[in-house]
Amino acid sequence: MVLSQLLTVEEKYFLVPKLVRLIRNFSEIFNKKKQKKKFKYLNPLKKAGFSFKEAKQFGFMASKWLWQHLSGGERNLGGRPKLLPIYSYEIKKYFEENCTVAANRFLKLHQKNAFYRHSTLIEAFRKFSPLNNSLDMISFTSFKKYIPKYIKKPHRLSDLCAYCVTNKVN
Repeated sequence: MVLSQLLTVEEKYFLVPKLVRLIRNFSEIFNKKKQKKKFKYLNPLKKAGFSFKEAKQFGFMASKWLWQHLSGGERNLGGRPKLLPIYSYEIKKYFEENCTVAANRFLKLHQKNAFYRHSTLIEAFRKFSPLNNSLDMISFTSFKKYIPKYIKKPHRLSDLCAYCVTNKVN
């Protein structure tokens, strides 16, 4: 049953002006908010059954785009969802198994020794992908993004393995 069917004519006459004033005052609060916060205030209005045109008549200064992109009280930011935690764990495990601990380099931020890579990032990505065929394929950019910060590229001659040292010297 709808509220308008339950109310008498006198009650309607008494309540309607108050509700109109309430909505107009609410529109003033809405118009003072920053653009990014407006979706929270506009969503209850849309859920109550107001059309975009009716909202404009009550003084709500909102764009048609904002009205169309309201979704459950949350801003629709778009973009891809975050990668599953299993990916970051697998990438971390892969690098810890395939890198050597740097005896001469301690990272204060992570409170652990650095690890030196033995291959380039592209080679590491190619080796990582076939190992994890049970997981969906991830892009190289995502792979690179989830490499732990304590995995470092060897720079000095002392950081390289014995084979690389002989190739660098020759």
